[in-house]
Amino acid sequence: MKIAVIGDLHGKSCWKKLLEGKFDSFDKIIFMGDYSDDSWVRFSDEEIVNNLNDVIEFKKNHNDKVELLIGNHDFQYIVGYPTASRYRETYAKEMHEIFNDNADIFKTIHLENNHIFTHAGITNGWIDYIKNKYEIKNINIDNIYDAVNIVYKNNKEDCNIASFRRGGMNRFAGILWSDTEDLFDDAWTGYNQVVGHNRIKPYSAIKKDNYIIYMSDHFDTDQSKLLVLDI
Repeated sequence: MKIAVIGDLHGKSCWKKLLEGKFDSFDKIIFMGDYSDDSWVRFSDEEIVNNLNDVIEFKKNHNDKVELLIGNHDFQYIVGYPTASRYRETYAKEMHEIFNDNADIFKTIHLENNHIFTHAGITNGWIDYIKNKYEIKNINIDNIYDAVNIVYKNNKEDCNIASFRRGGMNRFAGILWSDTEDLFDDAWTGYNQVVGHNRIKPYSAIKKDNYIIYMSDHFDTDQSKLLVLDI
């Protein structure tokens, strides 16, 4: 299966050009989240909102082929209050309505051929936390999708935990906030993952003994490239 991974957009519409003429060559296209909150205020509220609506329309037109994940910057508009940097009051209400009106097409996790896709990555610390809090005896790749959805349904904030590495008060990070160092030190042992969130060079990866964590591009330069996985 050939998968195109669209990293953090933060308002950028480059995904359209990157997929131009290549759509049919991919079995799946996965957006890793963070559609909002431009880092350098290059885009107006209208541009960011319109780009998000275009992503949503793209998903609806190709529902079985396209997956949309939630990022930590999107999360703050879903819940309706600031939980990350660059929160924009000027479009907060509109973004809240867009995300919640389309809640059925946004996901916190996606699985494809033994690869786990989340915005920032799954850590051992977070797995231990949700096992204890939600009294789940064992979590593995067979039930991680259901476990994450139980957590998100019951208390969304449990997915939005930041570790001390990103200014949080916790020793571990949740699936919307894991830093590169969180993944180096504490990535969920034994499972292949695909993540966005962190600023890295295209095609960067963390290689462990028997698994790998692929990290997608933020599309910050003219040399930005799609992460394409053949899994």
